[in-house]
Amino acid sequence: MSSNKINLTELADRYGSDKGSTKHRYTELYHMLFHPFRGRKINFVEMGLLIGGPEHGIDKDRVTDDLPSIRMWLEYFPKANIIGMDVSDFSWFKHERFMFHRVDMDSLDEMKNAAASLPAVPDIILDDASHASHHQQNGFLELFPKLA
Repeated sequence: MSSNKINLTELADRYGSDKGSTKHRYTELYHMLFHPFRGRKINFVEMGLLIGGPEHGIDKDRVTDDLPSIRMWLEYFPKANIIGMDVSDFSWFKHERFMFHRVDMDSLDEMKNAAASLPAVPDIILDDASHASHHQQNGFLELFPKLA
């Protein structure tokens, strides 16, 4: 499949992300917004890397063994550096264009440290973490000023 013909919803479904047609269908909007960035070398930050977390009664120290949305983004953005942030540990995932920061968005100090440790200026920041307003506010306060 030509990289220009890649369908983000199909990628989400292939990798098992809840962002595709099996659940939320966010990828339809994401494709419209992000398509102009596809062939560019960008820095993409995603907060919240797997379905569920402490806000759903799931232990933050759970065993993680998949990263559907990160695998989707790596294929969708073939030149992008992808930075993932989550309260659970995904440091086991190794890819030359992926960097992981373990961060509890409940802690403004942890968000400040994560923002300060970004390797480059982000072009896109996607908050798909807990959806708790105070977490969104902490993320916005620390990351929005970093946008290109």
